[in-house]
Amino acid sequence: MRFRLHKKNLLALLGVSFVLATLLFLRVRVLVSDGGSDGDTSGPGDVVVQGVGGARSGEPVKFNFGSLKELSQSVYTANYKQSVLNADRFPGEPQLVLVVQVHNRPEYLRLLIKSLEKAAEVHSFLLIFSHDYFSEEINAIVQGITFCKVLQIYFPFSTQLYPKEFPGQDPRDCPRDISKDSAFKTGCLNAEHPDSYGHYREAFITQTKHHWWWKLHFVWERVQAMQGYSSFVIFLEEDNYILPDFFHFYKSMIAFRKSSCPDCDMLALGNHNGLTDFARLSNKVMTTGWMSTKHNIGMAISREVYYKLMGCNDDFCTYDDYNWDWTLQHLSGSCISKPLKVLAGQGSRVLHTGDCGLHQEENCRPEWAAQRVEEGLRTAKDDLFPPLLVLNGAETVEHKTHMKNGGWGDNQQLRAQQDAVFELVSMAFNVAVWYTKFASRLAGKENITEAEAKDVHRSLKVAAGIFKNLKEVHIPRLITPAEKGRDLEPRVMDAYIIQCQAEAQEVTIARAIELKHNATLIAALAFETANFYQKAGYSRAEALCKEYRQTKGPGTTAKPSEQLFFLKLGGVIKNTLEKCQRENGFIYFHKIPAEAPQLELKASYGLAEPVSFELPPLSEQCTAEVYATFDLTKGAKNDKAKPKEEEVKPVKEPDLKPQKDTGCIIS
Repeated sequence: MRFRLHKKNLLALLGVSFVLATLLFLRVRVLVSDGGSDGDTSGPGDVVVQGVGGARSGEPVKFNFGSLKELSQSVYTANYKQSVLNADRFPGEPQLVLVVQVHNRPEYLRLLIKSLEKAAEVHSFLLIFSHDYFSEEINAIVQGITFCKVLQIYFPFSTQLYPKEFPGQDPRDCPRDISKDSAFKTGCLNAEHPDSYGHYREAFITQTKHHWWWKLHFVWERVQAMQGYSSFVIFLEEDNYILPDFFHFYKSMIAFRKSSCPDCDMLALGNHNGLTDFARLSNKVMTTGWMSTKHNIGMAISREVYYKLMGCNDDFCTYDDYNWDWTLQHLSGSCISKPLKVLAGQGSRVLHTGDCGLHQEENCRPEWAAQRVEEGLRTAKDDLFPPLLVLNGAETVEHKTHMKNGGWGDNQQLRAQQDAVFELVSMAFNVAVWYTKFASRLAGKENITEAEAKDVHRSLKVAAGIFKNLKEVHIPRLITPAEKGRDLEPRVMDAYIIQCQAEAQEVTIARAIELKHNATLIAALAFETANFYQKAGYSRAEALCKEYRQTKGPGTTAKPSEQLFFLKLGGVIKNTLEKCQRENGFIYFHKIPAEAPQLELKASYGLAEPVSFELPPLSEQCTAEVYATFDLTKGAKNDKAKPKEEEVKPVKEPDLKPQKDTGCIIS
């Protein structure tokens, strides 16, 4: 899809973009009702998720297990409302966020919560439990927490909600071990897509990776309690157990990273060695490259690393390995050009208690795990809370290849991604263009006021901020990279950003000249602005503009090479020089220096920086009930009853010619 802009579509674009801008930035505050009353309307199949969450007002979310449709509705409602338990008891921003991925091992989950309750300063935590299995028992366990703030989120593509269709196991899917030839003969759905070892996808195996990637995105992008949180997020699983000095050790690692390893991308508070040799290793850390078998437990990720991972969305979703951690190791040093460097604690603060799970479902004895942990803690308690950390090794950080495990060959894994990102990029791009058009419209007036000049200046900076945000955050997440020369290609986006900054700076220069500011300041601003245009490659652009005029098709009346910038700049400079020479000859009689005086050309004031852009929070009008109305199955099924659509004849639009050349290049 090209975002080509033509003058003849200017009015239509302005109208559509204005609507998009209004929708995108509108803040509507309305009271949201869940449809209940003051009385208890819960039925026998309802589970009430209590919570207090600021603007969410703590209204309970009723989980209804009566049918898959009702359960799915409950999941979407809970993810929308995001009720935070215990928020009234523990006000203020969290000092640490922990995210726990939960399936269906309630006894191990109880062990983890027991360990969390014993952790020092746990009252300052925000615990986020991400569920892919929904039950009354698990909800009751989590809702019983009283020692810190708690939020539950729910994986909406769980196999529990889709038992007979993707991402669950469709009855028409190919059996795991059937040969490809036999699969074609039987006509099973995914016959063309076995994995690297000739096996076909199993839904219960792939769900963990799906869930992990969704959780990572939802926590950083959608959890409202995370707004403003700038530290690391630690990822745990239901069969983990944390030590009492977990938070103390985390703070020590943060301080050590700041002083001794600023290039460390991630933290690993746990390892798979348990409490072996803990007395010696309690205060030891090391730096190394991230490895799945060593650093996937108690892993801490920053927002910067999250953005790097989102830039590898396509690679993550196509790499044939059903394990999220092995896939992450593959990304480190391949899609992410510089391998991820981790600061790892050698005395593990996170223990692995699970003796059964994805590959073993029988003979689970969580009571044995609890006994082992208690025995280990009795011997380790004197070595907890070390005052300082000591670097005990610095290994080479390099990409470590491994043999992929398969299980992820079905191309539905990629197709299933709902590319809402593309729609988001498209809308935000048009909003940015609207800002440039708005600036162009104001700049084109005969007598522009100071307030209007400020609007031009700010609009261009806002546009630059949106373009910058799209380039750095959202465009890298597109499934299909932008083709060379298209509007979303990184070089073109850079040109948009630079152009907006340069034009905004021209406003600053004009204002400085009007107010007769110091010549050094004006020269420095002009020099910086010239550098912007140089970055955008305007010598090349001028040649391309002339070539564009010769191109057949819509928009050929546009003459970019005859814009004000190209035509008048040289004349303005020449006229200014002649005026200076003439006035000097008539009035001042100063000797013209052989060389121009050296001016300070490094501007420290007045530079136009893009206005930081963030997506607005989800409108409270976007309720689960509203989402439920978007159901194509509820449409009219009698095609004969539909009125015949009237043929719409194309309307020839006039070629709009601006009354005044504004001088704004981008618009």
